[in-house]
Amino acid sequence: MNPLASILAARMMLDWLGEKEKAAQIQQAVAEVVLQGLVRTYDMGGASSTAEMAQAVAGVLRPGARLHAGHLSTTWAWWRRVWWFPPSGPAF
Repeated sequence: MNPLASILAARMMLDWLGEKEKAAQIQQAVAEVVLQGLVRTYDMGGASSTAEMAQAVAGVLRPGARLHAGHLSTTWAWWRRVWWFPPSGPAF
């Protein structure tokens, strides 16, 4: 199962609570994991588990984190360039 919808729901809750910076960090972390394509659940054409996907997003949220044995490192500068959704969030 893919945990990204639940993670993005938490992002929307933080945004609603006024925690704009934390919400943006979660949004950008999800975008980075999806764009990198190193971790994919079954519905995304991969074989990663729910826990592996959640750990990948959590790993990106920690400064200096590396995914999958250090293939791609994450920096704040890289996060600022990635926008999966517009800053206001997805338009549902």
